[in-house]
Amino acid sequence: MRTPYHRHVQAETEESSAPVAAFKDCPGYVASARPDGWRILVIDCALVVLLASSIVVVVFHLWSRSLRTPLDYDGDGLLNGAWIKVLIQNGWVDHNSRLGAPFGQTYYDFPLGGDDLHFLVLKVMSLFSRDWALLLNAFFYLTFPAVAVSAYLCQRWLGVRRVAAITSSVVFAFLPMHFIRGADHIFLSSYAVVPVAVLLSARGASGLFPWQPTAPAGRRRPWVRAVPWLLLVAMVGSSGAYYFFFAVVIVCLCGVIASLRAWNIRPALASIATACIGGFVFALNNVGSLLYWRAHGPNPQVASRSIEELDAYAMRVIEMVSPMPMDRIGFLRTIGQKLTTTAVTSETTQFLGLVGAIGLVLMLGAAVLSTVGRRRRTNGVLGLLPAVTLVLILISTAGGLAWLGNLFGFTQIRAWSRSSVVIGFMALTFLAVLTGELLERQFAGDRRRRSGALFLLSVIVAVAMFDQVPQPLLPHAGAGGSARYSSDKNYFASVEATLPSGAAVAELPYRRFPEEVPTYRSEDYDLLRPYLNTQTIRWSYGGMRGRESEWQLQLAAAPAPELLADLAAVGFDGVLVDRLGYADGAVALEDGLRAALDAPPVVDPSQRWAYFDIQAYRIAQIDTSGTAAIAARRDQLLYAPWLDRTGCWAPEPADATRTMTWCRNSGTLVVTSERYPRSTTFLASVVAPTGNATLTVFVEGRRQDFQVGPVERQIRIDLSLTKRITTIQFRTDATRVDAPLDPRALYFRLIEARLVPQ
Repeated sequence: MRTPYHRHVQAETEESSAPVAAFKDCPGYVASARPDGWRILVIDCALVVLLASSIVVVVFHLWSRSLRTPLDYDGDGLLNGAWIKVLIQNGWVDHNSRLGAPFGQTYYDFPLGGDDLHFLVLKVMSLFSRDWALLLNAFFYLTFPAVAVSAYLCQRWLGVRRVAAITSSVVFAFLPMHFIRGADHIFLSSYAVVPVAVLLSARGASGLFPWQPTAPAGRRRPWVRAVPWLLLVAMVGSSGAYYFFFAVVIVCLCGVIASLRAWNIRPALASIATACIGGFVFALNNVGSLLYWRAHGPNPQVASRSIEELDAYAMRVIEMVSPMPMDRIGFLRTIGQKLTTTAVTSETTQFLGLVGAIGLVLMLGAAVLSTVGRRRRTNGVLGLLPAVTLVLILISTAGGLAWLGNLFGFTQIRAWSRSSVVIGFMALTFLAVLTGELLERQFAGDRRRRSGALFLLSVIVAVAMFDQVPQPLLPHAGAGGSARYSSDKNYFASVEATLPSGAAVAELPYRRFPEEVPTYRSEDYDLLRPYLNTQTIRWSYGGMRGRESEWQLQLAAAPAPELLADLAAVGFDGVLVDRLGYADGAVALEDGLRAALDAPPVVDPSQRWAYFDIQAYRIAQIDTSGTAAIAARRDQLLYAPWLDRTGCWAPEPADATRTMTWCRNSGTLVVTSERYPRSTTFLASVVAPTGNATLTVFVEGRRQDFQVGPVERQIRIDLSLTKRITTIQFRTDATRVDAPLDPRALYFRLIEARLVPQ
C-alpha cells in the first residue's frame, strides 16, 4: 500500500520531464490518513514503549535502585547535574549566579543552545521535581523508549514492515553506545533525533522541500500539512551540535546522490534547503552566544580544538563490526580485545552489536554490488543508504575526508567516531527492509506460524540485548559512588548550615572551567560537588576560563596569611580545600591556614574536603585595615591582568609544588587586562628537553631572543598594557620531543608562567 506521500512523489515525477529519485518505491503506509492505519500506529508505538521500558527495568534493576542517587557522580555526570540544577534554580542555563563567585558563571563562551530541546524537556520535568539527581536519572531512562519510538516511526515512513520495524527500533534503542555514554553524556545518549535526520534525508532525496506538504492538502491549507516537517527540521537543529552536523552531512549527501542518479537538480536543491533551515534554527538557538562574542570578543581558551584531534577521535570501522572487549561471551570478548587494541584515543562508543554489524556488512556489500554488478541503480532505501554510509565512513575514518575541513579552519567537530550511531540506524534500517517482508509473511499464516514468528522475534531481541548490554557497561554510581554522594550531601549541608544565605566560599586549588586535565587526584568537574549538594552558597569554581574568573590564578603561589587576606578582601566567608588536588594532600596549605586562623578545619568523613570558616577573620580584617583599603585591595585582585596560554597545552604538574605547560614550536600567549594602562612583567622558567635552542618572542613589534635548553632557565618580559588584549608571540628552533604515545606537538615547557605587577 502506498502512502499519500508516495502518491505525491509519483505525481511530481509524472509532471516533471525527468524522474525524481528514489524513495517512491517504498511500500510503507504509516502516513495513511485511514483510521485503521492510525490505530495500528498507536498500538505499535505502545508496544515499542512497553518493550523498551521493560528492558530498562530489567537491565538496570530499577526495583532495587534508588532513583534519587545519581547514576553518574563523576566527570561529565557532575556537569550534567549542574546544568539541571541551574535549570531548577535559575530558569535556564545561560547564567548561574552561584558559580564563579564573585562574578557568577556566564555560559555563552561554551554554547549550549544546540541542546535547547533537551533543556526544554528537562525544564518541563523540573515542574514536577526539584531534585537534580532524580531528573538526571529519569531523563536518561526515558531516552530508551524515546529513541525506540522515533526509530519505529521513521522506519515505518521509510517503508519498513511493521514487525521488522518494531524489532529493529528496540535493538537500535539499546546500542552499546547508549550504555557507554550513559548518564555521563545524557545528551549524546539521547539520539532520538538520528532517525529523524535519516527521514529528512529521504524526503529531500525525493525532491520535496521542507515547506511542501507530504500529500495533497484537500480542504486544508498546504502549509498546515507542511508544519510537521518544519517542526522535525527544527528538532534536528535543537538536539545537539554533533547530531545536527551529522544530519546536515547525510541530508546533503542524499540529495546530491539522488540528483546524480536521476540527473535532476531538484533533490539536491530540496536537501540543501532542508539543511539551511536546520542551520538557521541552530544559529537562532545560539544567538545569545553570538551577541555575547560581538560585545565581549571571542574566547579562544574555551573549547579549543586542535587539528590532531581529528585522528585521535576518528572512526575505527573495525570497532563497529567487532565484538566488544567486555562482551559476556569469553571467545567474543577475546576477539574484541584483539581487534580494538590501539594506542589511538578514539572513543570506544562505536560498537553496533551483532545485529547492527550484520546490517552494516550487508549494506556495504550492496554498495559494492551496485557498483560492479549489472544493475547499476536500485530505487528506495535499499539503493540510497549504502552509498550514503560508504561516503560517511570515508569522511569519518582516521585520515579521512574530514581533514579537508582544516583548509577552512573547521576543527570544532572533532569526534567523528560519534557518527557511528547514524551508521547504526541506517544499517538496521537496511536489514529491516531486507527481512521485513519475510517476517510479515510468517505472521500472516495460521496461529501456529504466528506463534513461531513471534518466538523468533523474541529470540532476536533477547540475543541482541545479551550481546549489546554486557554487565560491565551498565552506568551506575555503584556502592562507592552512592556512598560518596551520600557523604557529600550530608557534609555540605552541615557546612551550609553555618553560613548565611548567599554566602561565598572559595574552593582551592583554583581549577579552570570547563574541560581541564586532572590536578593530581582531583578529576575534572569534581569541584561542582559542593554546588550540587547546597542550595544558596556561592562557590568560586565554575567561572569561564579566559574571562573574569582568571583573577584566581594569582592566588596559586600566595602563602597562607596573604591568601586569607586576599580572599577576605574579595568577600569570601569560607575556604574549602580539596586535598586530592595537591601533591602533599594539602598538608602545607592547611597548616598555614590553621595557624593564621588559630582554628582547625571541618573535615568530611572521607577525609577529602577540609572547610575553614573565615567570617570572623574577614570582619577583623575590615576593622583593622578599613573599608577603603579593603575595597582597593579587592579591585586590585579582581581586575589584575591574566595570562592565556593559547599557544600551549593545558597546565599539568611540574613537581610537587609547581605547574608547567608544554608548548608548540610557535604560538601566542595572550595577556588580558580589564583596566589599563598599566605595567606588568611576564616571568617563566623554560626547558627545551631536546637540546640548546633559541626562543624568539615578539611583543608589540619588539623582539627578544632567549637561549634555552635542557637546563631550566628563567625569562623575563616587561609589558606595557595600553589596551585590553596584549599578545606575546613566540617561536623556537628547538626540535620536537619524541613521545610516540602522546599525539601533541611538544617542543618546550613553560614552568610557573605568571604575571607580576610592577
